[in-house]
Amino acid sequence: MGTSLLGCGTQSYDDGYNSGFQKGYDKGWQEGYTEGSGRASQETTTTIRKELTLADAPILLDLLSFLPSTFEKVDASSEGMSNADLALGSAFSEVQLFLSDDPFQMIYGIIALSEGRIEQASFDGMMKDEEQVKKILIDNIRAGAVEEGIDFQDPTISITYPVIADSATLGEGEFSSSGFTIGFDCLFFREGNVYVFLYSAYYSASRQTLPPIAQELVRRLSLYSF
Repeated sequence: MGTSLLGCGTQSYDDGYNSGFQKGYDKGWQEGYTEGSGRASQETTTTIRKELTLADAPILLDLLSFLPSTFEKVDASSEGMSNADLALGSAFSEVQLFLSDDPFQMIYGIIALSEGRIEQASFDGMMKDEEQVKKILIDNIRAGAVEEGIDFQDPTISITYPVIADSATLGEGEFSSSGFTIGFDCLFFREGNVYVFLYSAYYSASRQTLPPIAQELVRRLSLYSF
């Protein structure tokens, strides 16, 4: 996976999916079976966990149940923020984008999968390198600003390591442009071989923070096998 994904983009912002899936993912996938032996019969229920794939991103990353009613899901491609628009490639899922107009806040998420322990260890190590993470974030914000023709001052960024999943890094900061102060949060975490990337941009300090959302996603991940 390339490090370009780790930056928080500042660009402007599919249709709903099967409601049965939406209602069902928090209940898990279960099957019951009954085995008879001698005079007694014994019923055993086993939990059948669906194998996680990148195609599950619209369900796994459905954040609406964690967000206020002011948020709605937006087609990422309509805002120039699809996987193809961001040049993420086949290693990453499609972008899941959510938007609140008032107060303004944009939140989007992406997942990736990896089977390599070396890559997992490398990712964890890079996420603990505070200066490297800051540089990645600043470089990506700068690249986005140049693309949009925006002048801005280098952002202030703080890095913390919330206790989420196997490894997690949270970047929080703000920058000024054209008289406006724009806040941004980026949270990356790994659970096993699943990588989750969450991004947020907002104007108001009373934004929805990412760590509680990440904790809910960890719980949801437990319903899958990976």
